[in-house]
Amino acid sequence: MRVLLDTHILLWGQAGDPALPKEAEMAIRSEGNEAWVSMVSFGRSASSTASASCLY
Repeated sequence: MRVLLDTHILLWGQAGDPALPKEAEMAIRSEGNEAWVSMVSFGRSASSTASASCLY
């Protein structure tokens, strides 16, 4: 099965954040599944990082 990760799930998974639901983690890590990420998620995380760095 293909699993499309939204921006929050992608970031929580990368950070090891406990906010990541166990069901999502199991779906991502399942051998039979392919995790996909939208290009929009990459753009959103990049713009969030850029705007956060402007605050400091």
